[in-house]
Order: sequence, then C-alpha cells, then structure tokens
Amino acid sequence: AIADWRNGAMESLRTGYMTNSERQKNWYDSLDPMVHRYWAFFSPDSEAPHGQFAFGGLTYISWENRSAEISLIVRPGDRKKGGGMESVRLLLHEGFHNMNLRVIYGEVYHCNPGRHFWRKVYEFWNAETAELPKRKYWDGKYFDSTYFAITRQDEV
Repeated sequence: AIADWRNGAMESLRTGYMTNSERQKNWYDSLDPMVHRYWAFFSPDSEAPHGQFAFGGLTYISWENRSAEISLIVRPGDRKKGGGMESVRLLLHEGFHNMNLRVIYGEVYHCNPGRHFWRKVYEFWNAETAELPKRKYWDGKYFDSTYFAITRQDEV
C-alpha cells in the first residue's frame, strides 16, 4: 500500500522514480536500523486495511551529531484528519526522548501539496527555517524548498 501512496506523491519525495510493492519491500528489508528507523501508524478510525494510515521515520540518523531527518507519508484517504500531526508528535518524542537526539530536521519542497501541513509542524514546534532555492525539479520547472530544524524541547 505504501508504494501506491508514494507513487501518488512524487512531487513531495526526494527520490524521483516510481516504485512497486517488491521494490518497496526490498528497500525496507535493506534498511540499517542504526541509520534509518521507520514505524507504521494505525488508527481504528482509518478506512485503510488493518487501520494503517501512515508510515514515518527518523532517517539519516547521525548519532555523533544527535540528529535525524523526519519522514512521513499519510494514506491519501486519511489526510487532513489530524493523524499526521499526531504521527509527527510521536516521531519527535521517540527521537528526542528514547533516542536522545537533539535536532530533528526536514525539507519540504514548495511543489508539495502538503507544504501547508509541514508549515504548521515547524511553526508549532518553533523550528528554525531556511529557504533553499531550486531544490526540486518537477513538472518542467524548479521549486524552492523550506528546510526546518526542530530542537529538543522538554514539552515534546
């Protein structure tokens, strides 16, 4: 299912190629948990099979720098229902409190329809931000991005 979610959101992804369930499984099976950690998010309110509505992680973990990049994809039918923000909260809690990270960062391309969601995320957690020019080539033109860095706060 996640392969289909990804294929429908190519403008938001760093990787520029379509995938399939076999390629997705191979990718997941090859992950090094010291560098990439992912979780599935479930809700009984989701109409998705087994209630899985999102998949997210902390990736490119740099233990020496106590940092990681946040990753999240929400099932299309479950977007704009509040589960994405709760998933981010859980990822931040895991990263800051269980993994002892200090900074969790992300990058959102301005061609991503979910950029408004990510703006709410980085504004809510008082992230530092920077605009980066021409970071994603999509649909025949370049788009800027917003990089954000959320620093550990006691209230996360």
